[in-house]
Amino acid sequence: MIILRGALMLSMVAGNMAAGGMRNEVTLQTYQQCARAYLQNTTHEVTGSKKAWLDRALELTDKKTTILEIGSGFGRDALYMQQQGYQVACTDAVPAFLDMLQEQGLRPYKLNALTDPFGGPFGMLYANFVFLHFTRAELKAVLSKAYKSLQSNGILAFSVKPGDGEGWEQEKLGGMRYFCYWRSDELKALLEQALFQVIWMEEVEFMSPRLNRAPVRSGCLQVIARKQDKKEAAVTKYVLIGGYASKAADGGKAACEEMVKGFQEPIKMLICLFARPAEGWASKFEEDKAFITGHLPGRAIHFRMASVEDFAQEVAWADVIYLRGGDTPTLMTLLNKDRSWLQHLTGKTVVGTSAGACVVAAYDYDLDHHHFSKNLGLLPIKVIPHFRSDYGGPTTDWDGMYRDLAGYQDQSLEVVALREGEFRVFERV
Repeated sequence: MIILRGALMLSMVAGNMAAGGMRNEVTLQTYQQCARAYLQNTTHEVTGSKKAWLDRALELTDKKTTILEIGSGFGRDALYMQQQGYQVACTDAVPAFLDMLQEQGLRPYKLNALTDPFGGPFGMLYANFVFLHFTRAELKAVLSKAYKSLQSNGILAFSVKPGDGEGWEQEKLGGMRYFCYWRSDELKALLEQALFQVIWMEEVEFMSPRLNRAPVRSGCLQVIARKQDKKEAAVTKYVLIGGYASKAADGGKAACEEMVKGFQEPIKMLICLFARPAEGWASKFEEDKAFITGHLPGRAIHFRMASVEDFAQEVAWADVIYLRGGDTPTLMTLLNKDRSWLQHLTGKTVVGTSAGACVVAAYDYDLDHHHFSKNLGLLPIKVIPHFRSDYGGPTTDWDGMYRDLAGYQDQSLEVVALREGEFRVFERV
């Protein structure tokens, strides 16, 4: 007789299970058999980063509504939420955990997130370290069910493990459990496809107990998202600024406030400097950060400088994409290197200053090169930046430029002539 042990055994058995579609059944069986071990090897207090995350989700949830908790386990989080004055519907797919919940004085009911309807409408759906046991396709289906179960503007809070790929683990409990690992950009894109607006997504570390040995440091990707109605989710907002926002009467404060309007903190802002010489990107990035934060004191904003190589992924990450002015043809060339970034604009705000305003329009008049240009056409308009300023020199015929652009190509398109510091807001479905 041959006995297979360790990693070889795990690999062969897991492969058979994956082929048979038994991932979730095996994972639930492990929890059933090892429920007491799970109870003994899991912290019983809501503290640290978990408390900060859960408290933030609760702050966004009306106490008059009910919270659906998927995978309540032994009741730690449900009891905490009740202590904060919230109504919680406790559920689990594991009979042993249902028994523990009853012992805690709770009134749970059995719910398998993959096979059972969620009911509702709920003010929040909460699932701590549950969705990490679902494949990518399964999580997509679960998010669809979550969307239907939540009331308008309802909150979805859940956590998964950060990383790549999928696999089986035996640590902590000794039994086999399936895990699917996620990167934040990938998970954010999936949530947006499911019509959720990401409010909080943060990777944290914590000490995770292990069976019969010392705890180990482990990672957790915490998520809070808000249900969007279909019309809201399909909108992309554009804030077009005629030139230097600082030249507005208020110094650019209203423009900065408009950039971040509607987003929950921390707001993720991608600053694209493709229109500027590459050797100056770092200094311009710091300059733009200082300008924006100076007008938005106390606001939590995470800034990132765009790169040509990873621009599509960076746009998917961002809430706000800030296209700084400079040379319009250079900006167009770099934006067109990989146009897949255009697929990630839904639900976001695109800010364009000067050349940045020009490229999102169908056509513009290029003040530096003195000709008309065809651009991305994200908005069905024609743009003249720096209108009636000294940018074009004292002899610039602004009225003639306006008439000529109006007559260029599609004459049905509005000509948007933006003065220094002036901005206009557009929304596109």
